[in-house]
Amino acid sequence: MGQNNVPDPDFGTNGHAVYSGFGMQSKETAKDALRLGDGSYIFAAITAVENTSRLFLAKYNSANRTDLAFGQNGTSILYDYASDVSATSKALLGLQSDGKIVVAIENNGALLVNRLTASGIPDPSFGNQGAMELALDGKTLKDMRVSSDDEVLVLLSSPATSTEPVSTLIRINTDASLDTTFGTNGQLAVGVGTTGTLGEGIFVTTDAIWVCGQSINGTTKDSFVLKYLSNGTPDITFQANGLKVFNIGGNDFASTIAVTSNSKVYVAGSYITNGKQRFYINEILSDGTLDPTHQNYITSWFSTYTDATLALWKKAIVDTSGRIAFYGNYKYTSTYPIEIFTWTIANSSVSVGEEIFTPLSETTFAFSNNGNLACFGSKNRRLYSADLINDFQNFYADLSTPVTLGIPLPSGSVEARDIDRLANGKYVVCAYGPDASRNGGDSVCLLGFLANGQPDSGFGQNGSAYMQGMSYTTEAFEVRQHLAPDGHIFLTEGRRRVCIYNENGTSNAVLALYDNYTFHESSEETNGKTMLFGHTQFTYEPLIVRMKTIEGNYYYDQTFSDDAYCTLPFSGQIDAYKVFPDGSCLVSGIKWSTSSELDIFVAKINQNGSLATSFGTNGIANFDFDPNENVHWMDVTASGKILLAVTSANGSYVMQLNSDGSIDTSFATNGKYITTGTYALALCLADNGDIIFGGNKLSRLNPDGALDTSFGVNGLLDLSFDGNYTIIETLKRQSDGKILAVGNGGNDSGQIRIFRLLQDGALGTIDFAKNESMIYPNPVENQTTFTYELTQDTKLTVSLYDLNGKLLKTYLPNETQATGKHDLIIDMPDGIQTGQYILRMSSVQGSNSVKLIKKLNVMY
Repeated sequence: MGQNNVPDPDFGTNGHAVYSGFGMQSKETAKDALRLGDGSYIFAAITAVENTSRLFLAKYNSANRTDLAFGQNGTSILYDYASDVSATSKALLGLQSDGKIVVAIENNGALLVNRLTASGIPDPSFGNQGAMELALDGKTLKDMRVSSDDEVLVLLSSPATSTEPVSTLIRINTDASLDTTFGTNGQLAVGVGTTGTLGEGIFVTTDAIWVCGQSINGTTKDSFVLKYLSNGTPDITFQANGLKVFNIGGNDFASTIAVTSNSKVYVAGSYITNGKQRFYINEILSDGTLDPTHQNYITSWFSTYTDATLALWKKAIVDTSGRIAFYGNYKYTSTYPIEIFTWTIANSSVSVGEEIFTPLSETTFAFSNNGNLACFGSKNRRLYSADLINDFQNFYADLSTPVTLGIPLPSGSVEARDIDRLANGKYVVCAYGPDASRNGGDSVCLLGFLANGQPDSGFGQNGSAYMQGMSYTTEAFEVRQHLAPDGHIFLTEGRRRVCIYNENGTSNAVLALYDNYTFHESSEETNGKTMLFGHTQFTYEPLIVRMKTIEGNYYYDQTFSDDAYCTLPFSGQIDAYKVFPDGSCLVSGIKWSTSSELDIFVAKINQNGSLATSFGTNGIANFDFDPNENVHWMDVTASGKILLAVTSANGSYVMQLNSDGSIDTSFATNGKYITTGTYALALCLADNGDIIFGGNKLSRLNPDGALDTSFGVNGLLDLSFDGNYTIIETLKRQSDGKILAVGNGGNDSGQIRIFRLLQDGALGTIDFAKNESMIYPNPVENQTTFTYELTQDTKLTVSLYDLNGKLLKTYLPNETQATGKHDLIIDMPDGIQTGQYILRMSSVQGSNSVKLIKKLNVMY
């Protein structure tokens, strides 16, 4: 094993990184890679989503950071396939002397060759806007190389199952035309065996073209190497007719060939004996004979695993110092995962050969700046890259890449889920709704609002920023956002992805996360480490993941357990959390009991990912008061008490726990306040310790759990308007003490509603006994006067509602009122019954409500 087989700290983070360009529901497979002269890399990959595929190229700079100047934000999309070809289709890369990039693929019976400029855009001087197409005539793409004069050589062969296979070399000029001086109209038949020829690999030098593969003569199958001069005629100085056929043992085939800068020729292949495959590597001398001192390289590693069910070299790469790396697939048993084996040769010395064993699939390599190997591969459907990593088992990292915004606005009703106040005083709301472009699926978006509550057209694109790639409609209910201390907005969509946006709504990054996890919540600690909460996808275990930030990129934090995540030992999910400055956290959610009911749990996690055993029972407190309970919100008081907002089949309640997870029986009634008149769907703490919660109405509890009847009407504040009630989704306290509430209009109104409440109750219903000067007389017989004073010109709406939120009459329909004192005559509607009513004055700055009593008319 080579001594330099360790992570390169100058590459990515500790030698490795992960790339995900198309979201967590995609399956991304590495295909080929190139290293450019400046030390940057370009790799080709195929991403597959819902049985369709897309070929794309991405570029990293020498530090393995996405090069945003390449293509579009670091990615160049080349081709869309009609089916999932991620496992079977080849995508081969070549580099021309002027820095242009050649890509060869096959699809639907055609060979497609594309050329991009160095900046990742189609080169219009090549074929039809950077592309040319040829019929494959039943053959498959085997290899592609670029010559020193920038012509493209492509090798095609019949499928291996063919009874009489044939192979063809094609040479393409720099303008995408076929080179008619080569073979017949640019195509050269490669004929070796009497029964057939399977070409597998090619290599091009300044004066020669090398082809390797399998020669078939009846039942005899041998390896061959064929050398052509640059004009396509056999080089007779290299054996007779330029052909060398050799046999290692059993059925042979040569997979790949390479020539070093000092003219060393190496061919690598496999041979089959007793149904098992084995590798070989041979050096070939200039006259075509096998070098007896470097023939049939078989290391101790090969000898240990001789019973392979698959041993297949994929490609050979060469660097300027004369080193060659061969890489391929190796499968020891039918159940052993396909792994990647690479072996490098320098100065024809076997002793400096290096072997890399990884659990990545579809891996491709390129020599790195320092002569090591840069690896691009796939694991858990994500693309990984590393600089000569030996052990991928503990390798979890993330390299983010921006997403493109601009999904059409959902055409149906839009529902808000969360709200935050930005440092600039503006607001951002996350929402979701049906998207006609997705055949009824949901789109997830952020919406920007000015400090006065009006839409912010400067946020994102015309006031909104959309998350791409939603694939499961039902998961949209898990949409949440989190405002990080650095101003970034985290958006989770409940399906394995977290998108990060800047304060102005432009995209910052997409976290490429574990494929089999679902995230419902996100939070960020004061030290910049990000916590993600949810559950595992298939086993449904509650899950916590922690990530760290390095130079603006996000990586899994392995100080939070070895794998940067922890799970709880039961089936359930996390729906509420509280992260503390020291990195520990409280989590709560639902737990599936053996009777299929939903119970609730609260767990405390230490900063290293372990359970805090002093909390509850071994770190977990379980509760089962009612059937099918759900936790919606969690907060922690200044004294460390834990508050939960819970709904169940029997209603809802607010519960308080002690800091050790036991029920605080001094709170309300035995630790629980059973809600009346509303539901506990959201909860937050006021500065004075009061508890504000709500669902269809808002309510306020004193710190001891007693209902604060001075809030609203008998402790309830009705946020209905326009004759429609409001369902509150989120409550949050601003730094100035004001309370933010975001919700949705009832009865499928499709309205997003945002409220800002003053903690002193001024936005609750105003008790007339304390505000005699506002309206007089009160009680009212037929008419009264509403007196108010404005400190600035304001657009006002003044309306009358009954206690059920039904609009009865509007007196000021959003009219501008001048600064100063105003008297507004309030005529009671005809036929109105005696009793209590609400007069509401609202503007973009907020609203006030006054309790108004209609008394019985007295006839004289």
